[in-house]
Amino acid sequence: MEQQQTVNLRMGRRPANMPGEQDLCTRRPVVFGGWLAAGAIALGLGAALSTGCGTAQADTATSGNTGSAGVHQSHSGLGSDRRTTANGPLGARPASAAAATAVRGQINPVKRPAAGMKPAAVSASQHAAPATVVPAAQESATSSASVPLHIYGDTEPLVDVSVGGGPAKPVLVDTGSEGLVVGLGNIGLLHLFSMGLPTGLGVSAYSGGLTYLYATFKTTVNFGNGIVTKPTSVDVALLSYPGSFESFAAGNGATGILGIGPNATGPGPSSVISALPGDLSDGVLIDEPDGVLVFGPNPKTARVSVSGAPNTQLQVKVGSGSLQPVSAIIDSGGVYGTVPSSIAPNVPVGTVIWVYSADGQTLLYTYTTDATNTPTVTSDDLLNTGYEAFVQQPVYISYSPTAVGTTIFDYR
Repeated sequence: MEQQQTVNLRMGRRPANMPGEQDLCTRRPVVFGGWLAAGAIALGLGAALSTGCGTAQADTATSGNTGSAGVHQSHSGLGSDRRTTANGPLGARPASAAAATAVRGQINPVKRPAAGMKPAAVSASQHAAPATVVPAAQESATSSASVPLHIYGDTEPLVDVSVGGGPAKPVLVDTGSEGLVVGLGNIGLLHLFSMGLPTGLGVSAYSGGLTYLYATFKTTVNFGNGIVTKPTSVDVALLSYPGSFESFAAGNGATGILGIGPNATGPGPSSVISALPGDLSDGVLIDEPDGVLVFGPNPKTARVSVSGAPNTQLQVKVGSGSLQPVSAIIDSGGVYGTVPSSIAPNVPVGTVIWVYSADGQTLLYTYTTDATNTPTVTSDDLLNTGYEAFVQQPVYISYSPTAVGTTIFDYR
C-alpha cells in the first residue's frame, strides 16, 4: 500500500528522495503542547460520537497522486496465481514467454484453483494452520523470533498485534508505508484515554483512496510469542474521508496498517520494528510461502539485494517490450501492483512480466497476467510490485542503512 501524503504536526524529518523518486509526502513540522493536541482530539472525538461510529468522515479531499493500486476496496474474494521460487539463482534474462517458461521450470508452484474458481478468503477472525515459530525467549541463541503470518484474499499478509495492552487484532503488513495506523473504532475510547496524551497530529492518505486525520501516541506493541516493543509511536485514525478507516482496513481483512518500510513516505514518525529489543530491530522477514513473519537478522540465505525499502530502482520488461529502468516501490500491500503507461500503455491478459535488479542482471520475479492478477496501468513513472514479489519467495526488509533500508530476496 503506497503512502501518498503526510502532513505531521510534530517535529520530524523525511528521508531524502531516492533517485527518480517523486515527492509524494509533505511534512510541516510544528511544535505544540500535549494539551493543544488533546483539545484537537476532543473535537475529533466529538465529531465521531455525533455520527454514532468510531470514525467520522472529514470534509476534505485526497491530494497527491492516487493512481497506484494501493489497497482497493473491490479486491475482496480474489482469485490469483500463487507461486514460489526455487532455491536456484534466476539470473538468466528471458526474452520470450517460452524462455520465461524455462526459467519458471525452476519454480515449485503451489497448486492453483481450477479455471473460474476463486480460493476462499480468510476472514479477519480466521487463522491459517499454526506455523513454526521461534519464541523471543530464545533470541539469545537464535537472534530472531517469529509469529504466524496469515494471507487474506490471496494477496494481503496479516499478523495479529496488541496495542497498549489491548486485545490482539489483525493488521496488514505493509512495506509501502511506515508507521502503525489503527482506527479509533478498533481501539475504543476508554483504551485510547488510557494511552495518555498524544504526541502529535497529522493528516495522511493511502493510495487506495483514503485521507485521514490521526493522533500519535506512545505505547507498546505486542506481536505475541514474547515479541513486545518498547513504548513507541502508534497513529490512531480519528477522522477519514471518503469513508471510515475501519471500513477501509476491514476490506483487507485488517483493523490497521503496519507500515514497515524504512524509506517509505509516512505517515511515521517511525516503524514499530525499530522499537523491538536487541537484534529483533534489525529487520523483518516476510515469508509468505512458509506463513511466518520473522524479526531480527535475516535467517535465510540471500539470493539478491537491492538498495532501498520499499523505494528503489529496478528494471522491468513487459511482454514483448524492451527491458527498461524504472523507479519502483516493493509493496507487500500493493495488491496487483501498477506499471507506468510509459513502459506499457496496456497489459492484456497473458502478458509475461519480468522484474530485475537495477543492473538488469538478476531476475527478482516473473509471472503471467490473468483475468484477476494484472497490474493497473498508471500515468506516473512508478512501478508497484504488488504481492507477486512476496508470494514467490521470502523477502527480508533490512533497516540498514538507517532511513534507507535494503530489500533482500532470499532462497526458499
